[in-house]
Amino acid sequence: MIEDLASRFSALDIELPAPTWHGELPVGVPVADIAVPADEALRWWRRLHLVADQTGYQPVLVDPERSVLRAEPQLEELTWVPLGPAERLAECAALDPATILSPRGATLDTADPDEVERWLDEWPEDPQRFDQIRVPAGCDLAGCGPTDPAVVALVPAAHAWQVPALLSFGNFNDCPRPSVHGAMLRHWQQRYGVDLVAMEHDALQFVVSRPPRTRREALEFAWEYACYCPDGFDGLYEAEDLGGMAACLIDAEVVRTWWD
Repeated sequence: MIEDLASRFSALDIELPAPTWHGELPVGVPVADIAVPADEALRWWRRLHLVADQTGYQPVLVDPERSVLRAEPQLEELTWVPLGPAERLAECAALDPATILSPRGATLDTADPDEVERWLDEWPEDPQRFDQIRVPAGCDLAGCGPTDPAVVALVPAAHAWQVPALLSFGNFNDCPRPSVHGAMLRHWQQRYGVDLVAMEHDALQFVVSRPPRTRREALEFAWEYACYCPDGFDGLYEAEDLGGMAACLIDAEVVRTWWD
């Protein structure tokens, strides 16, 4: 399998650093990865992401301990046994993002107009923003160095939004179950051009190619973010209300999520 993997990339003039083949993970997906210096990790991600349609492998940065690759299959709603990879993807396709975001039918359009107007007008002067992907790397208390190890996992998937579902990410505390992540990221990919870059056991990071450009668009994104990742709303972005969250997301080319 390693030879076949390497030959796929070699045919595209990409010579992979010695890949590690993990075989079929407990979640039922065969995964390989490469170890690279932390300061080269994003360059490798971009390069492999550009050819993912041709190779059939989606790159994602993971922590050096590979915790997300060692995860056990998570239960889905109303099932007593974990679903297999194909079933998880089918569940993603069956879920309606609008229902996920508004199980009781509440939307930004149904919110109090005066409150919406306040959110649009009263923005924080210095909102929390993330301009770069934080590379999951082996660090000590002094922080990460450029040569600290980083791992790029290669997940067999047609689309990046499928990766959290295939790796059975989530279903702890307020973190959604795997198929919800897939459905939400499919929706965000279509609407905002969101692509998954990095995964840790409690966090996902994305690049955004079509971020919201107006305050109203940013407020809509903030509404969706708050429904999907309430822990990140105040824990990462330290937003006090939806207007504060919208100020964090307008024109944002990097978005982070985290669940406690």
